[in-house]
Amino acid sequence: MQTEIYHIVDMKLRNLNILHISTRSHTQNTHHIHLNILMTSFIMMMVTLIVFSSCKSNNRNDEKVIAVSILPMKYIVEKIVGDDWTVISIIPPGANHTSYEPTIRDLKKVANAKVYFESENLGFEDAWTQRFKDIATNCLFARPSENVQKIGGHSHNGVHHGADPHYWLSTDAVEMIIGSIYKTMCNIDPDNSDTYFMNFANFAYDLKNLNIELQDILKPYEGSSFLIYHPALTYFAYQYNLKQIAIEEDGKEPSASHLAEIINFAGENNITAIFYQKQYSGQSVNTIANELGIEAVCFDPMAYNLEENLKDIANHIVANSTAK
Repeated sequence: MQTEIYHIVDMKLRNLNILHISTRSHTQNTHHIHLNILMTSFIMMMVTLIVFSSCKSNNRNDEKVIAVSILPMKYIVEKIVGDDWTVISIIPPGANHTSYEPTIRDLKKVANAKVYFESENLGFEDAWTQRFKDIATNCLFARPSENVQKIGGHSHNGVHHGADPHYWLSTDAVEMIIGSIYKTMCNIDPDNSDTYFMNFANFAYDLKNLNIELQDILKPYEGSSFLIYHPALTYFAYQYNLKQIAIEEDGKEPSASHLAEIINFAGENNITAIFYQKQYSGQSVNTIANELGIEAVCFDPMAYNLEENLKDIANHIVANSTAK
């Protein structure tokens, strides 16, 4: 059934394209508008049909699926639910959480889910959550981070957000998140509440130990500054008393005057590196790093293994900072 629908969509789009090319007259603009409206309406209708027909044929009553937007949240949720649930991340590795466009396969994943744990403050979710809710009518949408105090305003692609969305890079914030996830899972699956509690307790214990380890690593560097292209380490810096200095200005390339300030600051504070996210092009960063005569260090705030990633970030900072 699904293969047949894809074939119909392909044929219809081909026919519409042929019709569009062949329609040339003094009313060309009017035809262009009408055809675009027709094409858009048809595509949306077929996308909905594909999603619902595939869900109807494939979704079993015993299927236990949880959807999340990003890999770090997948890691966190899996720590609580264990192996009893399949946890899927909509945004694939390396994709940008601001501009990612979900595929029909992604829509099917959401439609099959019993729970969707939102991440908040992501451009992707701002654009798509309501559409997900329209499709996944039997899915519970929850925000485990709603009680996390949001800090650090910044911009993505010229759109200002009231807070840095990367709160999962703080063990303090993650401890709050897992408490909310635990309560949500107990509400929807009370028969397994004991399992969820044990998983929650074990992960909370691991997070406290990780925090102690990171404190020991970063203690000599308290009060130190580090340069970062886009300010994605706001929560990490706040928790460990570090100063994050962003090169980016309101989501744009730095002005000449701001760059001059950065050069002076780097020289006065013995800065040896610029950090930048894997999801961003390193071309601009490398250009600035060359001007400053320092290293460009790539890190991934969206990495799946959150605990290992936090250690890696701490070690990057230590390797490129001077102890106080």
